Amino acid sequence: MKYLSTKIMCLTIITLITFGWFAQANTLPMEQKKLSSPKKDIAQTYESVSEIRNFSKKQKPFSLKIPTSVAASTTDNETCFFTVYGHDSYGDGWNGNAINFVDTVGTILGTFTVTSGFSLIAEFSFPANMIVNCEWVTGNYSNEVDQIIINDHFGTAIYQSSLAPSAGYFFSFTNNCSQAVPNSPTNLTAVTNIENELTITVSWTNPTSCINGSELTMTSATLLRNGEVIHVINNPVNGAEETFVDYFSIQGIDMYSVFVTNESGNSSSINTAITIGGEYQMSLGQTMDITTCAAIIYDNGGTSNYSNSSNDIMIIRPETPNSSIMISGTYIIETGYDYLYVYEGAGTGGPILSTYSSSDGGVINNSSTSGPLTLHFISDGSVSKSGFEIQVSCVCHTMISGTVIDLATSAPIADAIVSFNSTNNITTTTTDVFGNYSTNILSGIFNITVEK
Repeated sequence: MKYLSTKIMCLTIITLITFGWFAQANTLPMEQKKLSSPKKDIAQTYESVSEIRNFSKKQKPFSLKIPTSVAASTTDNETCFFTVYGHDSYGDGWNGNAINFVDTVGTILGTFTVTSGFSLIAEFSFPANMIVNCEWVTGNYSNEVDQIIINDHFGTAIYQSSLAPSAGYFFSFTNNCSQAVPNSPTNLTAVTNIENELTITVSWTNPTSCINGSELTMTSATLLRNGEVIHVINNPVNGAEETFVDYFSIQGIDMYSVFVTNESGNSSSINTAITIGGEYQMSLGQTMDITTCAAIIYDNGGTSNYSNSSNDIMIIRPETPNSSIMISGTYIIETGYDYLYVYEGAGTGGPILSTYSSSDGGVINNSSTSGPLTLHFISDGSVSKSGFEIQVSCVCHTMISGTVIDLATSAPIADAIVSFNSTNNITTTTTDVFGNYSTNILSGIFNITVEK
């Protein structure tokens, strides 16, 4: 048996292993650039709520349908209405949770909340073609908010959720009531790029027709980040794929929205959100899927005790190419009754790497070899503890390949066992008949052993 020492970084590495030879590779750490964001100005306000109706406790959630007999075009003074429905699972209102409707300069136009009981519906009227940003205000017992529906002027559900959003902007739309306006863009995506500097590439597809099927001639396409206009394309091409590279400013959830405009007004917006670092809290009874390389994850109780009867899943994917998720942290979980399982890969179908369950507490340490990790937290119906706090980071992994030969004869060695051993990880592979091997390993400093 021979021992070799090498430092593996985010590279594709090809090695030739002989008895008595070793190499070392180094790369410099990557710097990330952040830019400050512009401040908002406050402008004029608008009157909003026109009708509110309470429903009995037996009322079930439903999708509102609004009559569609509206004008074919809008005027500068016309207003268009939309409706909002909210439901509370416990039946005591939303306890301070609310939705603010905000224009593009930060003015709050109106607010929706379920004041008491199980459900509430409200109708809002704002100027036609106004961009309306929806901002979630977090109160108490957000887990009891179990349905939100926003319907546009035509009765179409443009936003639906069975969970309370995260605090801040979570949705944006254009308040229009003309069927001659464009259809919405499609295929909106936002992807982080971590290379020389941290940027976000936002892409979408322009529409090809109006809502009523007539020919479309667009005058502009507008991209917003968190309710603020960051990019405008004049005279965009029907059906074209558009791309914009944005420099993000702060950690947290960035919401991107895009709409297009013709002579009749604005299309409805489409939205997507991307999270840059920050903190996450597992959601009671839900599966969450996040992409990050810098975050803190809490159980569903946050900094308080976790809930009884938990069955929560969180998939954590690395945002850095050629990397894997690494987690570390601490926990206090009721011994023998409540469990945190850590799975290799995305979902609970992979192998279990660790099971954590101790009322005395302990330390969490796990790394993925394939890229993602999955957390699955289960608690019984009684006795809750403080739970867990987990730090997420990314470690590079790479495909390494090479050949094992006999130094005396230069002949390849078949069926040799090649092991890469570090403090926290061991990866083993076997050479083929030509002495070749190939395997995927995490970065780090390894002792390489060859056995035959």
